[in-house]
Amino acid sequence: MKKKLEKKVKKHMAKKKSFLLVGITYIGIALILLIISSQSPISSRFWINFPSFILLFVLSITYVSMFGLRKMEDSLYDEEDEIEEAVARLYEYKTRDREPRLDLNEEEKLELIELEKLKERVRNS
Repeated sequence: MKKKLEKKVKKHMAKKKSFLLVGITYIGIALILLIISSQSPISSRFWINFPSFILLFVLSITYVSMFGLRKMEDSLYDEEDEIEEAVARLYEYKTRDREPRLDLNEEEKLELIELEKLKERVRNS
């Protein structure tokens, strides 16, 4: 189960990377168009900048299709820390409603205790 969750988190991280790449590309194109329009006559500036508005609209649609209508998480942690944290949260979420088995080995018991502590910390914060 943990490997599946890790796969989902990695997929989400790949989406974030690809969105940032698309965003940087669109912003670069918009800046080039802005520079060109500043050198052109006033009458044609609107038509040179018009594609920038279309690019902004396409970027918005891309964001909503990839992530939905929610805020992007702050990228304060480095990618591995974020992956581990998300996997732990998802694993805790998936296993919290299940009854523990009676025949747990020592490692599973320690992991269960660790998850319980994590759950308490999440509830308290």
